[in-house]
Amino acid sequence: MQNEYLFFARCFFLVGIFALMGSLYTWGEGWIMSNLDANMNPLIIADLLLTGPFLLMTSLALYRQKSWAIQMGMVSVGILLLGSLVVYIDLWLDGPPYLLHWALPPLLGLLLAASFWFRFYKS
Repeated sequence: MQNEYLFFARCFFLVGIFALMGSLYTWGEGWIMSNLDANMNPLIIADLLLTGPFLLMTSLALYRQKSWAIQMGMVSVGILLLGSLVVYIDLWLDGPPYLLHWALPPLLGLLLAASFWFRFYKS
């Protein structure tokens, strides 16, 4: 059980770091404070203020094997699912050509969410 906690702690940590760094980088198609079209601003702000810090807190809770770590992980899974759904709906509404750099990160979040859910919720 300890190895599973550590594995998911590392995964949530990496996804949290990627969410924070990706939101800072894409805050204007390059470096921070550049111009950006208005439709992606809520996603970037949500990654910066909600998803990234919450995933890092979940990672810390799983690493320390707190009693509430699984519940916090389930909330993180919900945030990842909601964020992925919003990104895919936005891509679908924009139409083709679909941007690969917007489509792949939510897929990795969905994979992490599904693996965490099947491991800890179904048991």
